Amino acid sequence: MNRQQFLAQFALSPISGVEDPIAAHPKAGLFKPASVLLALTEREGELQLLLTRRASHLRHHANQVSFPGGKVDATDPSAWHAATREAWEEVGLAPDRLTRVGELPEFHTISRFRMMPQLAFFDGDFDPVLSQDEVSECFFVPLAHLCEPANRRAVDLKRRGADHRVYFMFWQHHQIWGATAAVLEQLVRHLGYPRAQL
Repeated sequence: MNRQQFLAQFALSPISGVEDPIAAHPKAGLFKPASVLLALTEREGELQLLLTRRASHLRHHANQVSFPGGKVDATDPSAWHAATREAWEEVGLAPDRLTRVGELPEFHTISRFRMMPQLAFFDGDFDPVLSQDEVSECFFVPLAHLCEPANRRAVDLKRRGADHRVYFMFWQHHQIWGATAAVLEQLVRHLGYPRAQL
């Protein structure tokens, strides 16, 4: 899938979310707002998605694969601004290199964040500058790999008396799961691909 194919499919499909049982939590409206950036670039006619691995010393979600992003600060005028600011701070991806595509539905996390995924493209070479306080590495995953149902798995679990579907994806030595995988599942389904295998 190239950029033009992605844009056509993204525009044609109705936006819908994946299972988000936490959205029904009585205090979901009080969850802290956060915004993440799904940054795509085209290389040799194929789309690649930028992901990061969180630093090992972090108190929450250490070593987990994630999108660039974080909580929306009071000084951020929008979720888009928060996501692009965080991408600049975490991996050195400048906001002026990004072309906004749109956003996916909010996703509520177990850690009580209301995550607002923002989609964008960027062109040209990218030489990451990592914030050692937050990120241990960044890497690219071919979007086509994530779109294949065989490369995605779903497991149903019970937590605090509620059913939760947890998604898992794998790329090379990286395991992608939790909220990051749920948002990716949402994206590939929106593009018209089958759901992850149970």
